[in-house]
Amino acid sequence: MAIYHCSVKPICRSAGQSSCASSAYRSAEKIKDERTEIIHDYTRKKAVDFTALIGWNGDRSSLWNKAEKAEKRKDATVAREYEIAIPKELSNDEKISLVLDYSTWIYERHNVAVDVCVHQIDSDNPHAHIMTTTRSTDGDLLGDKVAREWSDTKRKQHGLLGRKNDLIEAREVWATHCNKALEENNFNERVSHLSLSDQGIQRVPQIHVGYVAKEMEKGGLRSIRGERNREIIRNNQPPIVRDRKNLSKAIHLDRLLKRNSHDQLCGNPQIDNKGENNNQGNRKQNRWKENILRNINRHRHGSSVRKLSDIASSLPRMPQRDLYDRERQRQPNNPSMLLQPTKRNNVGFNEQETDRVLR
Repeated sequence: MAIYHCSVKPICRSAGQSSCASSAYRSAEKIKDERTEIIHDYTRKKAVDFTALIGWNGDRSSLWNKAEKAEKRKDATVAREYEIAIPKELSNDEKISLVLDYSTWIYERHNVAVDVCVHQIDSDNPHAHIMTTTRSTDGDLLGDKVAREWSDTKRKQHGLLGRKNDLIEAREVWATHCNKALEENNFNERVSHLSLSDQGIQRVPQIHVGYVAKEMEKGGLRSIRGERNREIIRNNQPPIVRDRKNLSKAIHLDRLLKRNSHDQLCGNPQIDNKGENNNQGNRKQNRWKENILRNINRHRHGSSVRKLSDIASSLPRMPQRDLYDRERQRQPNNPSMLLQPTKRNNVGFNEQETDRVLR
């Protein structure tokens, strides 16, 4: 299914980075950094399926060398990168068109030169690296720093919001472009730039396992990140699905919660197979009913609402024949009733009834 990913990262000299080296690596080209006289050759790199320049008349070497020469500070931000995940449901042409539309929006929004590189377009992880200059572009020249790079103080002086708003806008626009492309190509999947909590989804987000951990597990090794991600997936599953041992208790408790009358819980005395009153069975049944009522009242009027399976897991076991006989009384003329008396260690439901209730 389509996943959402859009991160914006600076390329800074203070971190030992170079825009020439970054562009050469992402585009699988050979670029010489004229400022440091270092040649960055990544022509043997694979899985680079598409590259393009938007807002620049020259080649990559001239673009990023001019970007490096325009910056004088030793801690300057020479470029900014947008890393995006492309919906794998789309065809290759549709993926490229989607990335180009978003890159064009960046160019028109900030008036910066844009370097587009699409990687692994046919894999399960198609993605794009979009590098942009920090200065305005004029065909083959670079001008002043764009407003996206200004400090919050300077932005406030010009009547602009903080820099964080540009990041939020970029993430939202990418989600909009993805959803539009999915809709136009008749896919039901949708993505969102909002977090799970902001969407009102009560689920722990999975972590990014990463290439190294995936390669370890392909070789038969266990990775810490892989184990952590699998643990999150297990914990996100509904307990009632995972805990089949207490499923029949939970089903019966659900029925009891729907019956508000105490009289319906206190049925007729139990009859054994010989047709005689079984006083010991009656006492067990009454104690079971009292515990049921106590659990229901405690969880119904408690300060916090617990899941059905959590309540059911604390209930005592019901005598086997009691549940079956009462079900027969409720449906005496139903030939398709699936309940059957089962083994002694069962609480009264067979697997057919369990599957029927789950459906």
